[in-house]
Amino acid sequence: MKKLLIFAVLAFTSCSYHVVDNSNSLLLGIPFIQGDKDGSFSKILTQEIASSGLAEFRSRDTRYELHITMNPDALERIGFRYDRFADGTLRPNIVGTETRKTVNISVELYDTLFEKVIYGPKNFQAHTDFDYVDPDNIIEMSFVAPDGQRELAFNYSLGQLNTIEGAQDTANLSVYRILSKKIADELALHFKEL
Repeated sequence: MKKLLIFAVLAFTSCSYHVVDNSNSLLLGIPFIQGDKDGSFSKILTQEIASSGLAEFRSRDTRYELHITMNPDALERIGFRYDRFADGTLRPNIVGTETRKTVNISVELYDTLFEKVIYGPKNFQAHTDFDYVDPDNIIEMSFVAPDGQRELAFNYSLGQLNTIEGAQDTANLSVYRILSKKIADELALHFKEL
């Protein structure tokens, strides 16, 4: 039995598998994040930190809490095109077709045992660009098929066309993933000191 145990340890360590002692895992909580309307940022952040092995999440009775403040999103139009009449001729105005969404957050690591902030506040920023179509413009939303019937473009776009609201929802997930990765990387450096 002893030889089998030694063989198993050698086999696992030679393949870069290591026995992990979870008795020292950090218990971390994330209280409600003001500005995270549907909880998607909290979900993505907890998944990123948990998958990195930095900490174990609990809803209460944790030694550390991650206090996060989300600042209002900044939206900047970065892509434009000329508007058109229904017959296709150009109008003298331009409409937006691409926007850059920037999210700024502030993070503090709070020690509940000593009731003090032990890290932060640290600011993080991420942005993403997204395209969209104007839902009020019939030319963008539809086309005339060879049989002369008007068809909705959404039915044929394979998800590539979206209104500004739908595109912004998708952009949120992208920005939240970038921010979560930045926070997890920063915490990995800081948790080594705890």
